[in-house]
Amino acid sequence: MDNADLMYRLSGGFTLLSGLYNALISFILFLTLIWICVGVWFLIPMMLSVVQITAGIVMLVMGRKQKELGFLPALGMLTSMLNFNITALFFDMAALVLGIVGYTQAQQLEAEAAKVRQLELQG
Repeated sequence: MDNADLMYRLSGGFTLLSGLYNALISFILFLTLIWICVGVWFLIPMMLSVVQITAGIVMLVMGRKQKELGFLPALGMLTSMLNFNITALFFDMAALVLGIVGYTQAQQLEAEAAKVRQLELQG
């Protein structure tokens, strides 16, 4: 396992943790505020949290093979802001940084592998 894969898996762990925390907060806010007809609006962040949880699991399992998901914690940051959840926002910021670092490292590894293949074909 290389560094890019490790960064993706760590980003997936933080995304999963933040998604679970956001889902819990959304559920609590939904149950608390349903009586004044405002709680229905917290179903939107709850569904976004489900997307975030699913992406976190995929990032944990697949690693760098799903490098497009490295920028998904930005959606989690939106969900955290909709929930007024500062703790999950910090988890999402850490996951986003790790995802970006993993993405750039994966790009560098692919460029180096392409250069090696080109040298082998020439030599």
